Amino acid sequence: MKIEQAMNEIESLELCARVNIASGYRIFLQLIQEEESVRILLRELNSREQMSKILQMVLNRISDILQKQSDPRYENPSDTAIAIYLWVISVKDLNLAKAAAAFVDQAPRCWWAAKVSHEVLSNEPFRSDSRTSDWNRVLIPQASKSVTPTIQAPLPVPPFKNYQWNTEKFENEYKAA
Repeated sequence: MKIEQAMNEIESLELCARVNIASGYRIFLQLIQEEESVRILLRELNSREQMSKILQMVLNRISDILQKQSDPRYENPSDTAIAIYLWVISVKDLNLAKAAAAFVDQAPRCWWAAKVSHEVLSNEPFRSDSRTSDWNRVLIPQASKSVTPTIQAPLPVPPFKNYQWNTEKFENEYKAA
């Protein structure tokens, strides 16, 4: 399986269904580590000459996924893929993962990605009772008109080498949601 095929598998509904059976964060991490596509991505990242190129591909995929329109009444359909990509980055480059996590953390309707993001940003394992705001942001983002999520400030532009975030499109998309 090539790297592109592995990334397509990570973004597939089949993989999402397999790992979303997890009853908790630790189980989720165990399940994603058992996935062949995730192992391939990690194995390819072990190559020094390809590591920066592959990390750039993963960052681009995260950005592309976050810019896709999805139904604001439901969970982000790419939540699992975003979480896996962020976790993979954190295994290889924690500083880069922190910059990406700051961006991912603002994405509405994400469950696993929010948990991975929290762990990366806080340097401590996620405890399900430690962020009740996640429940409000993830489970009931549009329960009433007054709870509609908005981005208060411009999104931070992570300092990725040779990378341009399209923050204007991202802000407009989620202000409308």
